[in-house]
Amino acid sequence: MVDVSSDVFDKNIMLTVDPCNISGKLTVIGGSASVAGVTISLGPHLAVTGPDGSYVFTVPYGMSGDIIVSIPGYSQITVASVKDLFADISGKDLVLKANVYKVVFKDYDGSKISEVSVLWGDVPTVPDDPSRASDGKYAYTFAGWSPSVGAYDGTVTSYTATYGCDDHRKNGRPYGT
Repeated sequence: MVDVSSDVFDKNIMLTVDPCNISGKLTVIGGSASVAGVTISLGPHLAVTGPDGSYVFTVPYGMSGDIIVSIPGYSQITVASVKDLFADISGKDLVLKANVYKVVFKDYDGSKISEVSVLWGDVPTVPDDPSRASDGKYAYTFAGWSPSVGAYDGTVTSYTATYGCDDHRKNGRPYGT
């Protein structure tokens, strides 16, 4: 302690500033992403969420910036900005919402069978199996979708029906004659 009732010269003062903590909980809406193990960043400072989505950052006194959460296929819908952090902040909750994608199911000739919305990580709702008329030479049986339908990862915009065919010519005559 320094008595400052008069001028003071050549007195060095050491000040230790403790870091601040930011804590909260991550919530994910839609899709199949887990709230556990998600990396959250504030500049070069990182936190990883616990099993229930909780996180704690320890950042330098006076830090400012945006808290960024990145999960492929999800969009941050709350802005988490920290300006000049001088005290602990608890309850800085973050909410991510799964992106919704449109995918088209097409027949072999490119005609649209249906269009559906799908969340990242979910499996698109597949239409009833299409059919393809015989052309007199071949009978066609639906064989599946190309590419095969699975958990959606944002890379596919359309699925195309594929068909197997049987040669129904008998003795050189078209099927049915």
